[in-house]
Amino acid sequence: MGYHAAALGERELGQGKAFIDSLIQSAPFPLLAANVSDAETGKRLTPTYEMFEVGGRSVGVIGLVMLASPTQVDTAEFRIEDPIQWARQLVPEVRRQSDYVLVLSHLGWGGSFALAQQVEGIDIIVAGHGSHQTREPQRVGSTLLVQAGNKGRRVGVLRIKGSIQKGKYEGELVGLSKSMPEDAEVKEIAKEYQRRIRAIYSADSERNRVAPRVVQIRQKYAGAQSCRSCHMEIFDRWLDTKHANAMAALEQKGMEFDPECVRCHSTGFRKSSGFISMKRTPRLANVQCEQCHGAGHLHLLYRQKGEAAVASLGPVSVERAKNYGKVRITACLECHTVERDDDFSYEEGDLTGIH
Repeated sequence: MGYHAAALGERELGQGKAFIDSLIQSAPFPLLAANVSDAETGKRLTPTYEMFEVGGRSVGVIGLVMLASPTQVDTAEFRIEDPIQWARQLVPEVRRQSDYVLVLSHLGWGGSFALAQQVEGIDIIVAGHGSHQTREPQRVGSTLLVQAGNKGRRVGVLRIKGSIQKGKYEGELVGLSKSMPEDAEVKEIAKEYQRRIRAIYSADSERNRVAPRVVQIRQKYAGAQSCRSCHMEIFDRWLDTKHANAMAALEQKGMEFDPECVRCHSTGFRKSSGFISMKRTPRLANVQCEQCHGAGHLHLLYRQKGEAAVASLGPVSVERAKNYGKVRITACLECHTVERDDDFSYEEGDLTGIH
């Protein structure tokens, strides 16, 4: 893709030293993490910065990694130091050698904003970690701050025409679209990934039982067919939506075993009594009623056998059965995230696009 350099993040470090060593050796461009050292030797994990010539100008690039907990990164292998302090130490040195100082900041949007506020001399901060997007560069003092989101959906373009302080720049986000031709090499990599995923998750073994199957009745998924008898009109409308055919969309692309995709194309994936696979739980395929409303077996019991049948399960169960059906916006936003669906809008009470 023509990278000059990239910053490491806590997820790469979380894979361990052997992985990082192989990554650094195999990458055809420098990987940067100025504030990370080998916990055993004390040596910097990567060069603290790199210099490049771009468009006739010298650009000094520093990479910074966010502080991480021991559960994320093994402190016996890596030591991550304060990125703000390291930036204060390095920026003056890089400033003396370059026309522009650029920081690849794996600190998230908030951490990158704080970096711009607290460290002088940085021209550009390219922020990473998280889904935040800047459709136009944001000025923080004399620093330009940009972030292109995640999932590889967009590429940020920043054109510098002279002095940043005098506003001689323009920026935009360029999104992937169907009009862009697929890259043959990347397509083959993706196909191999899906082949491996299919081999793992299609295996009929206990290791793929990702949720306990013995659960309390109020947590059980009943399936959309159970809702039909009382909500036939809504059920019939749902059949014509993309939600009702969500799994077929994955099957057409050979992605019906990819857990990152399946969780938003099925009902209750990786939850107790929820969807496992088309072989084990086909009745919970697609985005059904309970994906938004929650497991509904308790409500079904209440409607079929009355309050007495539910009361034996405890007073909380009666309340849940009676009040079942309310949907909060957070239920939609679990799947309709900015990186997947940036045009999504939710109007409370407007079910046109759902049912």
